[in-house]
Amino acid sequence: MEENSVEITPKQENKFLNFIKNHKLVTFFLLTIIVLISYVLIKVYKVENKAKFEINKNNLENIQIIENLNNIADSLLCQSYTQTTEALSIAIANELSIENEKKINYLLNMFIQDNNVQKIFIVNVASIDNLCQIIYSTDMKDINKPFLDFKMLKNETIKNEKNNFIQIISPVKSNQNKTKAFLIIEFNKFPKI
Repeated sequence: MEENSVEITPKQENKFLNFIKNHKLVTFFLLTIIVLISYVLIKVYKVENKAKFEINKNNLENIQIIENLNNIADSLLCQSYTQTTEALSIAIANELSIENEKKINYLLNMFIQDNNVQKIFIVNVASIDNLCQIIYSTDMKDINKPFLDFKMLKNETIKNEKNNFIQIISPVKSNQNKTKAFLIIEFNKFPKI
């Protein structure tokens, strides 16, 4: 049997190698450029990823700082609301002791003019049947209505947060430190400046 083989002439085999041998310098520069471009692209990719990581890290830190500042502002605002309510409850206590309804209504109406106050009302102390009643209010239609959140009424000032307002409940105490009524002020949760 005869073998069918194709013989490759030395000219065909060495054509590519001859080109490289004849152009060593050009081939070296081409390979060097390819390696350098690859190296630069890898470095740029790494630097971009590191920069993106640093930006994300800084953004997270800034968000945390803003959240902390908002928490501090909210805390100071609630503290201010609480102190204001306690001061008004002392004034109301004096007027309740002498049964000066005009002065009580005047105080409530003057205080409601603040942009951050939604509503003010005074609730009497619960009777035996645990029914508390609104005795004074800046909204006249609420007067003599039952106050249903009587479990919120304590002998200390408390804060109750609702959807869009903060409710501060403060006891109105007599000279003998006995609770006569409760002052409830509803402040805007997001103050208007």
